[in-house]
Amino acid sequence: MKKILSIILLFTSLALSQNDPPGDGGKEGGFLSDLGPYIKLTGEAGTYGELYSISGMTSRRPPKTGRIFLRPTLILFDNIKLAFDLFLSTEGNSAKQQMDQLAVHPSWGWGQAHIGDFTHELSKYTLSGVNIRGLGVEFFPGIFRIHLLGGQTQRAVAGTPFESAYARYIYAMKLGFGKKESSHIDLNLMRASDDVKSVSRDRFMQIQQDSVLIGGVYTPKTDTIFSGVTPQENLVIGTNFLLKILNGVVQMRGEAAGSIYTKDMYSENYQTDQVPDIAKSIYRSRISTSADYAYNADVTYQQRGYNAKVGYKVIGPGYTSLGLASVINDKRIIDGAIGFQLLKGMITVRTTYANQRDNLLDQKINTTTRNDFSLNTSVRPITELMLSLNYVNNNLENDAKNDTFKLDNTNHSYNFTGTYQFELFKLKQILLTTYAYQTFNDNNILRQGNGAQSQNIILNLTTIIDQTWNTSLGFQMNTVTVQNEDKSTFGFSGRVSQKMFNGQLNNSLSYSFNTSSVSNTNNIQVGSNYSVTQSSAIVLNVRTTFFSGKPPAQYNFTEIIGSLGYSYRF
Repeated sequence: MKKILSIILLFTSLALSQNDPPGDGGKEGGFLSDLGPYIKLTGEAGTYGELYSISGMTSRRPPKTGRIFLRPTLILFDNIKLAFDLFLSTEGNSAKQQMDQLAVHPSWGWGQAHIGDFTHELSKYTLSGVNIRGLGVEFFPGIFRIHLLGGQTQRAVAGTPFESAYARYIYAMKLGFGKKESSHIDLNLMRASDDVKSVSRDRFMQIQQDSVLIGGVYTPKTDTIFSGVTPQENLVIGTNFLLKILNGVVQMRGEAAGSIYTKDMYSENYQTDQVPDIAKSIYRSRISTSADYAYNADVTYQQRGYNAKVGYKVIGPGYTSLGLASVINDKRIIDGAIGFQLLKGMITVRTTYANQRDNLLDQKINTTTRNDFSLNTSVRPITELMLSLNYVNNNLENDAKNDTFKLDNTNHSYNFTGTYQFELFKLKQILLTTYAYQTFNDNNILRQGNGAQSQNIILNLTTIIDQTWNTSLGFQMNTVTVQNEDKSTFGFSGRVSQKMFNGQLNNSLSYSFNTSSVSNTNNIQVGSNYSVTQSSAIVLNVRTTFFSGKPPAQYNFTEIIGSLGYSYRF
C-alpha cells in the first residue's frame, strides 16, 4: 500500500510541477495556489528513499527506508482552513510504536480542530510532546479558551515481558481566561490509562519451582510470579498563568500541578476512610498509587539593551505525568540570568546561575547539589570582526561524610571564537577560529588523580571565488589528558560547492580525515540539489565512511548511505 501511495504521489507532484516551469516569474506554487476567488490550495508534498550498506560490523540502521509526506492546506473564503498531514514510513512495524501519521486540522476564526495524529501542549507539567491519535478541538471566542482532546498515545505491543507495551489512552482539557499571547490564567486536566486487556497478562507470568522446609522435610512448592512492564494510570490537575506588566517589560509566569499515579493497575485496591467517596469515584487508589506535585514561577524584565530573569522550580520525587515525553523529578532549581549591551550593541554580556538539589523529602542518605554558572561575552569592534568568550563552571557535590560515597566534582570550560571577514587575492575570505579548554577535577581524596583536561582547536577558511564557486578548508586538533596520559585526535576537511544552470543545480563535494591512536576515519560526501521548477526540487546525497582500527582492538568497516528525495510546494 505504501509503495502504491508513493508512486501516485510522485507522479502526481511531477505532473503538477509541469504547470510551473523553471524561471517562471509568476506566483510560487503554480496554478494550484489559486483555484478561484474563494478557494486556495497551498502546501507541500514529497518522497524520500534511503539505501544503507555496511561491511565489517553489525548494521546500525535498516537496509532500505522509504517515506512519503503530503501536507496540503485548503483555504475557503479567506477564513476557513483545512490543513491535512499525511506521513508514511517503512520504519514502523508491529514491534515498535507507529511512525505513520494521518491528520486533518480544520481552523476558523474562533477555533480549530485536530483529527488523526497530532501533538498538543496544555502546559509544561500536564501534557506536552506526546503524539496523540484521536480528536482535539480548541475554542477561543473572545477572552475565553477551551481545549478538549482525547485519543491513543501508545499502541499495544506483545513482545518480551520487558519489551511489551499496553495500549494507552489519554483525555485532556484546558479552561482558559485571557488571550494566550497576553495575560491569562488556565486550568488544565489530564487523564491517562492503559488498557489492561490489550496485552494478555499470561505473557508476564512465570512459574517458579521452589522448596520449603515443613516438619524437617523439604517439600516442593510452585509459585506464580509476574515480571515485566505493568499497566499504568495517571491523573494530573494543574493551573498556569502569565501576567504582563508595563506593556510586557515585566512578565510573571508560573504553573502548579498535582499528580496521582498508579504504577501497576493489577495491584490491590487501597482502602482508607481518609479519601472522600467522590475522589474514589474519580480515581481508584491502589497500593502502587502515589501522589505528588510540581510548580515553578519566574519573573523576567526586558528593556532595550537590558534583560534579567529569576526563577524557582520544584518537581516532587513522586511527580509523574504520562502526558509528557519525559520528566526528571525530585529536584529543586533556583536560577537567574542577567544580560546587557554596551556601546550601541558593540559589546554584549550575559551571565546565568542555577542551583539544583535533589532529596526533597530527605528520604535518601545523601543530598546532591549542583551549581552551574556561565558568562558569555561578545565583542564586535568592527563590522568584519566578531569575537566571543564563554566561560562555564559546573560543580556537583553531596553531603556524604564517608569518602567512599562523597561526590565533589568541578568542571571548568573556556571557549573563544573569532570570525573575521577580509579580502585576499581579490577574493572574499571568512576565517573562523575556535579554541576550547576544559578541565574536570574529582576532589574526593580517594579518587584524586582521576581528573581530565581537554583542548580543542578549530581553524576554518572559506573562500568565495564567485557567485557559483566557493571552497572551505578546515583543521581540527583535540587533546585529552587523563591521569597524565595524553590522547590526541587530528583531522582536516575540505569542501567545494558549485552552482550551475543559473543556480538551479547546487553541487557539493566534501572530504574529512580524522586520526587518533586507535583509529583512522575517512568520510566522503557528495550532494546535489536540483530545482526542477521554482516549487519543486530533487535532493541526492551519498556518504561513505571508511573506518580503520588500530591495534590492539583492530577492526575495519565501510559504511555507505545514499538518499534521494523529491519535494513540491504548491
